[in-house]
Formats: sequence, structure tokens, C-alpha cells
Amino acid sequence: MFHTKLRRFCGFLLSHCKDANFVGWLPQHYISSSLYHRHSCQRGKELARSMMRSLSLLLLVALIVLGGSTEGSEHHKQAKRETLSRSKRRWVLSTIELEEEMDVKYPYKISTMHNLKTADTEYEFEIKGDGVKEGLFSINKTTGEVYVHRRLDREQKKSYHITFDILDKITKQKIDRDLSFDVDVRDINDNAPRFAAFQKSYDVKENTKEGEYLPVIMDIVDDDEPGTINSSVVVTVGKQSPPEPKIAVKSINGRLHQLVSEGCFDYDKEKHFSIVINASDRGKPPVSRTEVIELNIIDTNSHPPTFKKRQARITYDINVYLFCFLICKFH
Repeated sequence: MFHTKLRRFCGFLLSHCKDANFVGWLPQHYISSSLYHRHSCQRGKELARSMMRSLSLLLLVALIVLGGSTEGSEHHKQAKRETLSRSKRRWVLSTIELEEEMDVKYPYKISTMHNLKTADTEYEFEIKGDGVKEGLFSINKTTGEVYVHRRLDREQKKSYHITFDILDKITKQKIDRDLSFDVDVRDINDNAPRFAAFQKSYDVKENTKEGEYLPVIMDIVDDDEPGTINSSVVVTVGKQSPPEPKIAVKSINGRLHQLVSEGCFDYDKEKHFSIVINASDRGKPPVSRTEVIELNIIDTNSHPPTFKKRQARITYDINVYLFCFLICKFH
């Protein structure tokens, strides 16, 4: 449509450039007679020549645009034909997503591969790549059906890359180029949080102040997919014995957590504490794990000596005193 209008416009310019009555953008009969007769004949000729030059330049530009557009259109058509031609040779593939730990009967069909270039050709399918040699994935050479042979565990491997070939059944030569697909393993909440490098017993000084962090740092991780509710962990104190002073958990970052005292310890009253730590993810349903931490209170010199009474009575034997005095004097 654009090219047709452009050609008509160019024809219009060519036809009117030869018209002696054409002055500028408007033919002479569109200009009022009073205005036309007001100008001299010489002025009209100069104006006509100027407009002719402008129209010639405009015509040249139009022809260049027309030629370039036509050439671009031909390139576009050729590229489109090449794209369509390539698409006819392309395998009908898609990314395959499987849920981990699927409770199904194995081998389990996960997809079927096709190729549109195999018409009138005896062919067979072949795959290679992750999990193929291990017998995890296979393909029916005739039908192109792809199977998985056992459960997948995302924590062991989250993606498999597999390459396809289609071969001439007689010559074993490739009919089409190599193509690939990925098997992505979708996470489920199958892992409870775990305490990494867990230490069960800690020594805590008696003079630890209220609100002060205890030397108990826990590294807690969840092996489910990062950034999901399945791997987001909440850590709390389940119960403690004895119940006072209260012990709480503060999160340092996503993995590290530390105990903090909400009161003061007294070695003379309690020398040992047992703290139950509960770590739970936010999955639906959540999965949790508990561990017990033992706190051993260490006595510190927090009690200076004191007199129970401000006054005291001392009695002694005067004879013993005199005897000791004489011995010391004449020694």
C-alpha cells in the first residue's frame, strides 16, 4: 500500500513538473487572480524555476526511498522464507519440568519428540547427555517417546541437559542437526532444616549480663530450593529447664542464630541448663527438626567476702596472755 501511494505521488510530480502553469505547490488556477496579476511575468518565471528545482530534488528523494523500501521488502521476504524453511527442519521441542521424588510407576513417559524432516525416510532417535549413560533417561528409537526411569532428587541435581539426534536407519547418518532440551527438577519440601557443625554443650560464665549474647552460635541450613518458603527457616526455643532466666534466639543472618539471656545466672542456684531448639521451615506443610543444647554455668568471683555482723566479742585467758608476754620479753 505504501509503495503504491509513493509511485502515484512520483507520477504526479513528473506530470506537473512539465506543466508551465504549475507554480510551487499549487497550480496557477488555485491562486487568486488579483494576487497573480499583481506580480510581474518575470517574477513568476523565477518562482517557477525555483520550485522546479525543489520538486526535482523531492522527486529524487522519493525515488531513492522507493528503491530502498522495495529492496528492504525483498530482503524481508527472503528472510521470512528462510525462517519458515528453517522452522520446517526444526524439532518440536520444549523444556520438560519434573517434580522431584514423583510417586509414579517407572519408567515414566515425560515427552515425545518429533521431526518434520523425516517424511519418506526410515529413521531412528538417539539421545545422549546427563543421566543417559546412567540409565536415568531413555528414548524409544522408533516413536521418540522419552522416559525417566527413577525418582529425581533436586538436592543432588537440579537440571539435566540432553542432546537429540535423528539418524537414517540404514546409513546411521544424521538427518538433521543436533538439538537439545533440558529437564528441570521442581522442588518440593522434602528436607528438614539441619544444624551444620552442631555443638551440643557450651560453657557460660555466671556473670553474663542480662540481654547479652551467649557464646552459642548455631549454623542452620535447609537444602531445599534457595529463596523459597521451603528453605526459609524459623528458629525458636521450644522449652528449657530450669525455666529461669529465660533464654531466647536471635537471628544474625539467614543461617546463623545465637542464644541470648533475658536474665542473670546464679551459679549457687543453678549450675546446668537444658535448652530445646526448634528449627522449622515455612513450607506447606512445614518440616522441622529439634536439637538439645546443654549450658554449663561457670562460677566467677562475683561475691566478695562479707561480715555477717558489724561487732564481735573475743574472750581469752589472762594467765595464758601473761605467760606468752613474759616468754616473748625475756627470749
